[in-house]
Amino acid sequence: MLLFLSKTQCFKHFFYVRNISKLEFNKETTLQSLYNNLALRYSDLGEYNTACEILQEGISLGPNSNTDDIIFMKSNLACIYSNLGEYMKAETLFKGSLNYLIKKYPQGNLLVLKAKEDYALIKNELGEYDIAYTLLEDVLYNYINIFGDSHPFVALTKSNLAIVCRRKGLFDQSEILYINALDILSIQIDKKNPKLSFIQSNLAKLYINMKYYEQAKEYLEKAIEADKENFGERHPNISISQAKLGFVYACQNEFDKAFYLINHAINQNIMSFGEDNIHLSYIKAYLARIYIMQDKKSDAIDLFTEVYMIRLKSFGENHPDTREIEIELKDLYKNEINFFIE
Repeated sequence: MLLFLSKTQCFKHFFYVRNISKLEFNKETTLQSLYNNLALRYSDLGEYNTACEILQEGISLGPNSNTDDIIFMKSNLACIYSNLGEYMKAETLFKGSLNYLIKKYPQGNLLVLKAKEDYALIKNELGEYDIAYTLLEDVLYNYINIFGDSHPFVALTKSNLAIVCRRKGLFDQSEILYINALDILSIQIDKKNPKLSFIQSNLAKLYINMKYYEQAKEYLEKAIEADKENFGERHPNISISQAKLGFVYACQNEFDKAFYLINHAINQNIMSFGEDNIHLSYIKAYLARIYIMQDKKSDAIDLFTEVYMIRLKSFGENHPDTREIEIELKDLYKNEINFFIE
């Protein structure tokens, strides 16, 4: 029921949960479930800081740290940290959850497989692509053995493996995995399901790398339309997809459309996350590359420098996305144009 609450109802329910938490009765599991579901609702709305606060409070009310309910809340908190670009915090929580579940359940247990997939994805975000690839292959193998090759779990893991393949430069393999995942999910789930728009947006990013701009535009427009219907105009997923679409228009020399979309994406992202969040660095990197296309070298250098400092703070100097911007800056100073979309 909580998943269908309005934003106003969420606030009312949050205060209700906080009030009943002060009562003395032995229903910790029910209480933690309320906190967990409410946080997930805020996460769906893109309000990650509020979701983070709710989960932290819910975890603090637990009797100890070694219960399934607390572990699941920590995993959800890790997902929120990941959405906020706080990948080291997310990795610590995901690793702890995985270790707990491995000790408690068999290796082929679905909870273990889900935790292993989450851990793989955070390793991908941290640039440890080989580890992520190996973990996801193992999860995919187990899911196929359990469910067959046409189950939604199989499709979603294939789409996650496709993300890693793209980052490893395995574009053909990534495309096959994405298309196969979409084929499975288009039959198994509703066409407005957010999982579909997420995959469509990622497939579009692959097509941008491959310079297949019409295909990229098609999937981005589908993703943006679905996300607006599901989440409203201000969800952070929409700003990221709009920035990608703006870059595609720039690649097709439609610069007015490109600047409109990217500037709108920047404003929406700042409203949601503030001035120096990691997601904003990706949007501004698209804008910097458009400046390069227009031979606005000084503007591009200023933006890339800003992007580099955000990523240095979030990832450190050795992360692939930090190094990529460093390389693009060096190339700009040498008057060379050669970029890769992260």
